Amino acid sequence: MYERRPRATATPDRIREFVYNAIHTARRARGIYAVVDVPQPLFQADDVEGCNWHMRSLRAAAGYEATIRKAINMARARFNLTD
Repeated sequence: MYERRPRATATPDRIREFVYNAIHTARRARGIYAVVDVPQPLFQADDVEGCNWHMRSLRAAAGYEATIRKAINMARARFNLTD
């Protein structure tokens, strides 16, 4: 069984900002300056990891799926959406 870690609660805007910054910081470090449009997180029932949100697909993301997946996974490990 997966052990749930405590998460901070955050607004959708705060989670979106965290993901956006993580993606764009990683891309700037590689010298890539294109902008990825990050959607708002959406509520869901707690999953097996204890996270209560997900994100739909990101636009302008071709070629950067691994960077985006890592940023979203970091945010999912850190935050749950506020009620």
